[in-house]
Amino acid sequence: MIYDAVVVGGGLSGLAAAVAVSARGGRVALLEQSLKLGGRCYSYTDPATGDEVDNGQHVLLGSYRNLLKYLDTIGASGLMKTQPSLELPFHHPDRGFATFRLPKLPVPLDLATGMLTYRLLSIREKRGLLAAGNWLRRWSPARERAISTESVDGWLDSLGQGRNTRECFWDPICVSVMNESPGTASALLFAKTIRAAFFKRGSDSRMLLPTVGQTAFYVDRAVEYLTSRKSVVRTKAGVARLLVRARDRTAIPVRMAAAGVVLNDGEEVRSGSVIAAVPHWSITPLLPPGSWADRVAGSVGSIGTSPIVSVHLWFDRPFMDGEMLGIIGKTIQWAFDRRRIVAGSQGDTPLITCVVSAARSLAAQPAGRIVDTAVSDLRSVYRRAEKASLVHSVVIKEKRATFSPVPGVEKLRPGPLTEIGGFYLAGDWTETGFPATIEGAVKSGFTAAECAGKGC
Repeated sequence: MIYDAVVVGGGLSGLAAAVAVSARGGRVALLEQSLKLGGRCYSYTDPATGDEVDNGQHVLLGSYRNLLKYLDTIGASGLMKTQPSLELPFHHPDRGFATFRLPKLPVPLDLATGMLTYRLLSIREKRGLLAAGNWLRRWSPARERAISTESVDGWLDSLGQGRNTRECFWDPICVSVMNESPGTASALLFAKTIRAAFFKRGSDSRMLLPTVGQTAFYVDRAVEYLTSRKSVVRTKAGVARLLVRARDRTAIPVRMAAAGVVLNDGEEVRSGSVIAAVPHWSITPLLPPGSWADRVAGSVGSIGTSPIVSVHLWFDRPFMDGEMLGIIGKTIQWAFDRRRIVAGSQGDTPLITCVVSAARSLAAQPAGRIVDTAVSDLRSVYRRAEKASLVHSVVIKEKRATFSPVPGVEKLRPGPLTEIGGFYLAGDWTETGFPATIEGAVKSGFTAAECAGKGC
């Protein structure tokens, strides 16, 4: 059988590409080398408790239009809860609890009101925050160029954002969105993400929380969608190399076109196009020798990675007041009450998931020490937690959770097109205009599928 497309890699970008090709009537072979689909988005059953555990808690935004289209296509859009409007609860070590809340007002009045009513900032700091918002609202090509080589810290310096404003507003958002520290993260990518969330539609800034595990949310219904349309989904199907044929023998050098892939066991899977949706550190072996492949390998080889650490904690009694909390001034950045979030989660013991992004130093520590740090941080925030005993814990370290979105990384990110006809690239690390978000991953898959459909 010759498929319309072979998609190499069963992460979110690969799933999105396969679903998009299938939605247009194409027959797809989705090939994943591991036993599971979803890539760095997966869940599993904890044997000690029977609870479903994600490798990390996801908070999505209403501005993720490509993701919402994907979820709607596979029939999973009902598996999440949506905030009426943005609410970000925080805890400050000295000033206690406060919520950054956007009222239901037209854009950008909602953001301005949220800034002015945020209790953790002084009047002067609120004015400075409003000025930064106005700078973003008056976006221009000149401003984009001006911050193209800046870090988030450098950009915030130029806008006069003080230490407290950063600690209580900018830094928590930056680290969560970018998975990188403000001193290292690209100001350009961060500014684009903030603009997409806050300066277009009021619904764009709403938070969306999956109410099921990541595998059930992103993967299971996509597999059902594909197989119901006579596509094939295979795990343990590692790809050794791209299969090519001569497209134009009169050209110098001879122009090549993709004809499928060769698996590790020698099996050939033939197709009209091939979409490589693998992590950037895995792309080079798939590329045939040549100057273009060498350039791509050199570029992606310079793209770094950044880790995320998730700590799942079971206690003998509840103590959180809401679904989530941003924790300022501690190691733990966000805490989520999974019993409140996950539909039908009726476990006997509370389950708290703590998340630390850009967690290079934490990822190097042993699991026991990480758990001690998380429990200590939670008890410093909630007095009731001092009487809560830890029953069970799981630490998950995604050491290469995302690419590192440093200034200048945009020059290293290739687009979907290659010099081989019918061969396309996808992945959150490709040129999406976003940092390494779920939205960027899905967008890249959709873009590659569109190119394949048009025969770009």
